[in-house]
Order: sequence, then structure tokens, then C-alpha cells
Amino acid sequence: MEKYNEKITILIVILFTTIYSILRYNILGNVEWSQLPLYVSNKIFSFTAVILLSYMFSAKSIQKKKGLIVQQFSIIGYAIFFLIITHIFISILILNPNYFSKFFQDSGHFTILASLSMFFGVISTVLLFSLTPFFRKTIQEKSDLAKIIYSQFSKIFLMFFVALHLFFMGYKGWLTPEKWNGGLPPITLISFAFVIISLIINFSYFKNHEKS
Repeated sequence: MEKYNEKITILIVILFTTIYSILRYNILGNVEWSQLPLYVSNKIFSFTAVILLSYMFSAKSIQKKKGLIVQQFSIIGYAIFFLIITHIFISILILNPNYFSKFFQDSGHFTILASLSMFFGVISTVLLFSLTPFFRKTIQEKSDLAKIIYSQFSKIFLMFFVALHLFFMGYKGWLTPEKWNGGLPPITLISFAFVIISLIINFSYFKNHEKS
């Protein structure tokens, strides 16, 4: 039953992010349908990963706070891992001024905002991979390193860096709602909201846990 629920959650999120992305960029926006396989799908992958990551960490904290049995969310965890890997590879393929002109100066170098976004994106990815079962097998479960990596504080740091990655990537577009395609908020803004909510939930649990 647990695995079934995870699959349903993943499918619902993918359905939402797919419809929203296509509606915002291909239907209401001016992005050609030929860009669906890479440019738009990349947004779907990253959007889905952020929502699932925020949901997973928030749900675990809520379950711990209420004294419930904490679900492992193994299927969602693997889904996040492969979504992020796919997002990284596609981003490498299309990271150029033709797709992301706002990221580049006339010299061809990254702007300061793009550099900061990429930096925090890399840090987030490294922290996320350290939480995967693949990495878990390489360290001792009860070692000091494992206690740090799998602590609530480490998860808060991860979500904080994800928030910074999203903020520096898209905050300028958040401030111009008149330019939003069909009045739909940017995906980075919605993703940022999910991460902030997750951060609040996790930080609340962390503070209560520290007092107890």
C-alpha cells in the first residue's frame, strides 16, 4: 500500500507539472512545440523534483512531530534522484545564450546572478546525492559523518541552498507579473514557494526537537 501511494503521488505531481509547463510555455507562451522534448521537459523534470523533495522532507518532519511511523519514501527518493540527474544532463546540453540569454553577459561569461544560481545548484546536488542509498552504502551508518549527513539540520541546509538556486535564477521575473505568460507565475517562483514551506516545516520540527 505504501508503494502504491508513492506512485500515485509521483503521477499526480508529474501530471500537474506537465500540464502547467506546457500551458505556460507552449500554449500561452511563445515557445515552439519543437522545444518540448528538451527545453520544456527540462522544466517539467526540475519542477517535479522540487515538489517531490519538498513534500518528502515535509511529510517526514510532520510524521516525526506527531510521533507517527516515519515512511521511507524510497520510490519518491529514487524518482527525485533520476529527475535531478536528467535535469542536469539536459541543462548541460542547452545551457547557452540561445536558450538562456539572461544568464550571459555580452562577453559570453555568466552574469553574477547566473553564477550564484549555478553555484548553489551544484552545492544542492552534492548534498542531495549524499542522502541517496548509493552514498549511504559507502559510509558506516553510526559514524559521526553519517549522523551529520542524515540529520535534520543537513536537510534544512539542502532546502536552503535549493531556495537560493531558484531565487538567483528567477527572482527578476517574479517582479514583473505583467510579463507572465497568461498570468501564470514562473515555475521558479512556485518551486521557491514549495521549498520555503518545506523549510518552515522542517525548521519548526528542528527547533521543537532541540528543546525536547
